[in-house]
Amino acid sequence: MLWLARRYLTERAEELWREYDEAGRRGTPRYTLASDIRTEIERLDPDHLPSLGTVAASLVDAAAKAGENPRTFAAKVHEWLSQPQLTTDPLPYRRVLTPAESRDWRAEVQRRWGVSRDGCWHPMLTPDVPADVLVLDESMWDGEGAAEVRRLLRDMGRTRVIELREYGADYLLDLDDFTPAYTGAEGVWTDAHHDWLVYASHEWSVAFGGVLADRLRCRPGAAICQWRFWTP
Repeated sequence: MLWLARRYLTERAEELWREYDEAGRRGTPRYTLASDIRTEIERLDPDHLPSLGTVAASLVDAAAKAGENPRTFAAKVHEWLSQPQLTTDPLPYRRVLTPAESRDWRAEVQRRWGVSRDGCWHPMLTPDVPADVLVLDESMWDGEGAAEVRRLLRDMGRTRVIELREYGADYLLDLDDFTPAYTGAEGVWTDAHHDWLVYASHEWSVAFGGVLADRLRCRPGAAICQWRFWTP
């Protein structure tokens, strides 16, 4: 049921965004409510879900916390419950970090990589980017760029990634859900091995540190050959 709710809310947010955009972005941007409910739902850990009834109650409670009338979303939840044979394809793992987890990860990237307290890294920190940091221009990326980074991590045996955003929720993600890009909020990514870092800035740059920078430079025939290096 958690997958059903996530998929439904993702599609609903996209639908409401299109309506808002077609209306000239006037009026109340209702798509944000669907996104907020999804964020609340994603505080549940897909690897350790309680009983179906408890999950259903948690979904309704999440809608209320996000500001939605709980009866509206409860109707959708009860519709799913009334169809015991209803199935959906699984989605990649995605869980909002607890406040304590977020604090610990932010402290670690500050200690290990020198990320600033407000979440900035290279090339925003200093005029001179260290030689061991690779900075690319995100505007040159296509789907193959992010896929190349995921392939490298997969080759290293990595399966999940930490995402820390400038604002909003922080996440533990399946590798398949990892896209290092600026979304209006700057982002920092790493994993439990602490041997790589990615930072996407508001200047549309994407910086790589550690083993990812090394492997992107050295990978024969990699898509990086067609990417443009960032210049201020």
